[in-house]
Amino acid sequence: MGRGLLIIVTGLFIVYGIIQQSANERQKEISKFSANYAERTKAETIANTMAELAFAEINKHPEDSTAGRFPKMELLNGTGEVELERERPFAPQNPFVVHKVLTAKGTYQGETVEIVIKTKRREFSRYSYFTVSEPTIYFTTGDTLNGPVHTNDEFHIDGAPVFNGKVTSPNDWVASNGDQDDHNPQFNGGQNFNADKIDLPVEVPDLADAASNNGLRFNSSIKATFNSSNSTVSISTGNKSGGGWSRRCWCYQPPSYNWSSPVKYSLDSDVKNGVISASGDIQVEGTVNGDVSLHSESKVEVMGNLKYEDDPRDGKSNDFLGIVSEGNVVVDENAHKANGPGDDKDVEIHASIMALGNSFEVEGYNDGEARGQLKLLGGLIQRERGPVGLTSGSGYKKFYSYDERFLGRAPRGFPPSDIYEFVSWKTEY
Repeated sequence: MGRGLLIIVTGLFIVYGIIQQSANERQKEISKFSANYAERTKAETIANTMAELAFAEINKHPEDSTAGRFPKMELLNGTGEVELERERPFAPQNPFVVHKVLTAKGTYQGETVEIVIKTKRREFSRYSYFTVSEPTIYFTTGDTLNGPVHTNDEFHIDGAPVFNGKVTSPNDWVASNGDQDDHNPQFNGGQNFNADKIDLPVEVPDLADAASNNGLRFNSSIKATFNSSNSTVSISTGNKSGGGWSRRCWCYQPPSYNWSSPVKYSLDSDVKNGVISASGDIQVEGTVNGDVSLHSESKVEVMGNLKYEDDPRDGKSNDFLGIVSEGNVVVDENAHKANGPGDDKDVEIHASIMALGNSFEVEGYNDGEARGQLKLLGGLIQRERGPVGLTSGSGYKKFYSYDERFLGRAPRGFPPSDIYEFVSWKTEY
């Protein structure tokens, strides 16, 4: 009996010893895991800090190809660094929208964490309405704007205009009578009146260079008519002469052009990168069946309807048009007559429009003639808001719609902004 009890007690001690040893081993593993977790968390904090520093740096110096690269440095009792891949096209359809790939590394006590960040320059075409300067023209009751809206100046508001996209500006809006409480603008997409200013491109030499390579470049003025049936554009070249203020009639006389016979070009095989550029004026109209941007170093004049073959509001459309003018973008005074005789005096334009000289405007908007509606599907980016009509009835009434595809997709060759935004953020242990 006593011997059996001794065996049982001895066995219990052995089992207890095994359990205790296992518990000690587990405790060691837990302690080791806790230490590794703490070290890895610290390394991740260092990597995150380096990533934020790099992202801020590329937005502070967007034109510096080395911005965002940091050599190994001491940080939070560890080390951090950022490697930078060269800028490269973000998407094949638009080689001018580039991205940078940043790899931020954080190391602490032997633990290293990497964060890979892909960024891209935000497309200007995402704005339904953008100005650098706002004259004293009011958004008023009955006005509805869809899509992102921005000005570097201050918006003037009277009544209850509706903004269905986010509204941003460095300055608060101004009421027509000086008292905001008397007005009720609807900022349905949110607002930020403490936003940073956004610079327009001062010059866009890349477009002329690109057109000289895989696009179409003309050292003259051109007349371009888009043909929907076969994805082509017919282009005549010419140089303008005359024009200006005439003492004979005390009126403005438009310049005259001596146009060549039109030549037909394929948007697929002749304009491979989607850029058509001219050193002089561009006159344009027609139906776009393709993806293309027009660039003028002088002025772009819309002579009649300029529409997509497939309207994106009706479903899927792969047609895109960008218009970039280093001067103004003007709707010709006779554009409403391009439809021929009849009561239809509307003009329809499908495009994202950038006027770097000053404005998008209507020729003769104040000549007393009441036209129809100016129907824009796309967006307006201009230095200063330009006139298209008067409340007295002359010119056009505005009917602007936003092409929501531009939130994430620019026409080919359309200039991007200097603001970088995240595409993806991936942490690797």
